[in-house]
Parts: sequence; structure tokens; C-alpha cells
Amino acid sequence: MITIRRPCLDEIAALALLDKEVFGRHSYSVSSFRQFFDLAGNLLAIATSDGSIIGYSLILPAAAGSEGWFMALGVHEDHRRTGVGRALASAAIEQAKRSGLHALRLTAEPENLAAISLYKSLGFEDEELVREYFGPGEDRLVMCLN
Repeated sequence: MITIRRPCLDEIAALALLDKEVFGRHSYSVSSFRQFFDLAGNLLAIATSDGSIIGYSLILPAAAGSEGWFMALGVHEDHRRTGVGRALASAAIEQAKRSGLHALRLTAEPENLAAISLYKSLGFEDEELVREYFGPGEDRLVMCLN
């Protein structure tokens, strides 16, 4: 059974380890997750199964009051294509709406067709392709959900 909830403070290191496994060199540090824990509140969520963290989502409010950025959606490799990502993303979107965020943006690697397909099925639309978003050779597709 999968449970989606806010992480506990003592789970931050495990969350950072999962992020490193999922995103490699683009992962966040333990100290970043500690700050996300304080700043994001219920917009930082984890999915657990049998006591292990198998995925997470993170949304942060943007400077414009009713907009937010879906900063990350990560699912452990063994649990991909099982509905965990969809459940996390759906729960995150609902929590963002309850928090007063009515528009969400995210970036995706243009080659990551599985992620793009998931986001489109949740209502996100392509906004623009930004060349070198993260530097040379690091293009990203910006998507938006209104």
C-alpha cells in the first residue's frame, strides 16, 4: 500500500538520497531539502511503501502570489510506471490549489517523453522550449497548468 504524506524531519537524508538516485547531478543536497521542509510545508510530499520512501513531489510558490513551480517529481526506479508518479503529482496539484496556487509551471527534459506525457495527461501544456536552461546542452521544456 502506498501512502502520500508530508515527510518527517528525520526522513530528510533518505529523501535527499532518493533524489540523488533519480536526478543524479541535478539533485538537491540534504541542506536544500532541510530548507524545503521549512519553506514548502505541505507542498513537499513523499510516497512511502512498506516504510520506505519511493517517491516525492515538491512545489514552491513563485514571487507572483498565485503561481507556483513544480520543482520536482521523483520516483524510485523500481516503482516507475506503477501509478506512484501520477498519485504524487495529482496530490501535489490539489495541495497547491488548496494553498492558493492557481497556476503551476515546471520544466522537463525535452527527451523525457514519459514525464511529458504524464504532465500533459494532468493538464499541463507546453509553454516554451528554453535552450540551455541549466547551461550548455541542458535544454528544458517549460510547461504550465492554469
